[in-house]
Amino acid sequence: MKILIIGGNRFVGAELVTQAAIAGHEVTVLALDPPTLRARSHVRYIRADRNNHAEMAAGLNGLEFDVVFDNIAFVPDNITLLMSVIGDRIGRYVLTSSVDIYSRDTSHISSEDRAVFEPSSLEDAPSGERYLRGKRGCELILQQSSIPWTVIRPANVYGRSDPVPPSPRNIHPLNQPYGRSLFMPPRVLDGGPILLRMDDRRVFRLAGVQDVASALLLVSEHPEAVGKAFNVAGDEIWTSESLVRTTCKVAGVTPDIVRVSREELRSAGLGDYSSPYGQISIWSVSDNKRLRELGWLPTPADIHLSKLVEEMPAPAQRPFYGRRLQEIALAERIKRRQVHAVYPASHTVPIVTPSPLQRVTIKNESLPGQFANYPESKRRTGFISLDANMGQLHPDHFQLFQGRIISSIGIGTHRGEETAETDATYHQALKMAIKGGINIVDTAINYRKMRSERMVGRVLAELSAEGIPREAICVCTKGGFIPEDCEERFSADRYIRDQYLSTNLINMNQAVRRHAISPSFIAKSMAQSLENLQLEHIDVYYLHNPERSKILMKNEAFFKLLQQTFAILEDAASAGKIGVYGLATWDGFLAEESAHAYLPLEKIVHLAREAGGEDHHFRSIQVPFNLSNQDALYKNNQMLNGEKTSLLEVAAAYGLQVFSSASVDRGKPLTTKQLAGLTSFCAGLDPIQAALQFARSAPIIGTALIGLRLPKYTESALEVCRRPVLLQSEFNQLRSRNK
Repeated sequence: MKILIIGGNRFVGAELVTQAAIAGHEVTVLALDPPTLRARSHVRYIRADRNNHAEMAAGLNGLEFDVVFDNIAFVPDNITLLMSVIGDRIGRYVLTSSVDIYSRDTSHISSEDRAVFEPSSLEDAPSGERYLRGKRGCELILQQSSIPWTVIRPANVYGRSDPVPPSPRNIHPLNQPYGRSLFMPPRVLDGGPILLRMDDRRVFRLAGVQDVASALLLVSEHPEAVGKAFNVAGDEIWTSESLVRTTCKVAGVTPDIVRVSREELRSAGLGDYSSPYGQISIWSVSDNKRLRELGWLPTPADIHLSKLVEEMPAPAQRPFYGRRLQEIALAERIKRRQVHAVYPASHTVPIVTPSPLQRVTIKNESLPGQFANYPESKRRTGFISLDANMGQLHPDHFQLFQGRIISSIGIGTHRGEETAETDATYHQALKMAIKGGINIVDTAINYRKMRSERMVGRVLAELSAEGIPREAICVCTKGGFIPEDCEERFSADRYIRDQYLSTNLINMNQAVRRHAISPSFIAKSMAQSLENLQLEHIDVYYLHNPERSKILMKNEAFFKLLQQTFAILEDAASAGKIGVYGLATWDGFLAEESAHAYLPLEKIVHLAREAGGEDHHFRSIQVPFNLSNQDALYKNNQMLNGEKTSLLEVAAAYGLQVFSSASVDRGKPLTTKQLAGLTSFCAGLDPIQAALQFARSAPIIGTALIGLRLPKYTESALEVCRRPVLLQSEFNQLRSRNK
């Protein structure tokens, strides 16, 4: 389709541009500000003020469109002007309205036929009603026109790029580009008490920004959508308390909610504190049945909330956070008062209420800058509270994964000889990296015939003895390749026969190919890895290159086996043996759909749900990504909700953490063209460092893995950690220069 998007550079508009471009539509964006550089290469951009007839007429002269999406019509004149310019050259007009047009006088779930269209006049309208009346008027203009039209009425839209400030708006710092969606997640992540007003009784629904964009595209093409309005809302009905509790659940944090009165807030200097969606006792709940009947399904809220939690900025950059200490102090006072009200004053009651921001100092020489202060109260959960102003590492180097802080660069341990000399250099390099601020260690049972896992285990034990908590390090390992044991005195064939074949853990075909992902074999491999690493718990456990097994099996048999193995991994997670699991692949996710090795990520996520339910532990993938191989981001070989897209888009949709392997393409020399591009944006970095900087700056990539078997490689990587990641515009330009 030829589509025109009015306003396509922020939030819903930006997401609509992305989804439309991915779907292969011919997209034109009309706005004052341009779309992102990444989007601009796929769309036509017309700079024009929608309120200026001359600019609109000049920009749209001679153009025809199948659909116009109008996301920024707030008053009827907006639509009247656009129709006067191009009304006879569009096939359908899709307007983004709002659920605000429904009556809130009674508690009910609003269906589309409950819309209230009057009053719609803006003349002498109270300031608080101008938005509502404007949207009503926009809908009325369309209903009276001869153009085929469709209206969507989203609930409160949420997502990381949400521009709408929380309520009340005066707590929104004008210099921070964050909206109400990011009000609660930082409070959840610091583990401290969360204030909710006693008069907060609002009931509401939310709509994920990706879901709103997908609804817009669906209704624009569906013949049964003409002349109708559709509510866009998730299935969940929320209160502020249920939203906080669910956010805590996905973050792995125990909720600590304290109800507070207006008077208590005023006395603490927090008189304007409120939940982000307001506290007025009204229902803002709309029915999504009509849209579901067209085939649309909302994404479960825990997926959206997980993405918000895991993509939070570093503590120093978190929004709406300036008065957090005042909130915590007030909550603790209220809790102490409540305890004393229960126990008579004559009794002495020991009350231990450590602040979640209280820190204990561990030897600074034992921990790198951001790890130097590790909160004792969080030691058991492994959550590291960072102060981004400490040390030399840049805040961009850190991010959240499963309620923990992890680094943007990880240590790989694949390459090298199976010798004591290689162990010694790895040992030195790993300790240097971890103390320097790199806390992801990636290994596998087959790396160097188990020597890598055992070397990592010794390093972790030494660091623990020196005062660096085990929880400060995220340990990832893999099972799938049938390993040899460097310490075994018999031949490899005899070892595999004795350990695996004779015990029926593998069959002869698997022995020949040296690969298996059957449940019994993976259980054995996991137990061996725990022993090698000298650990009771592995943070991320991967099935290693499962595509090697898939090419020998029929699809149905492979996916059945994979689900059975996922069930074993879910049991291991429930037992505390692993934190989460995933797939570490080489070409499985990037192959063509027709290839035997092809792995469909969307189907694999559904298998994990079947094995572990909605709270499954499939949370991570590992895939090659570097200057020479960017297929994970740009190759549309995966499916998402019936549409082709890239692997990383699917991973983002399901909230998966992505680790890139081969981040510097195993140190291969760069081409002259690649070097020229890197020089522009990575001044002062050598080619390997610049390639690493590119990989860790890619959208959706969480951590870039690089082999660090020598101390000189470690120091080189740490230099990258001290820099900010590339801006999106820089990354896109660098990518285009190196095609």
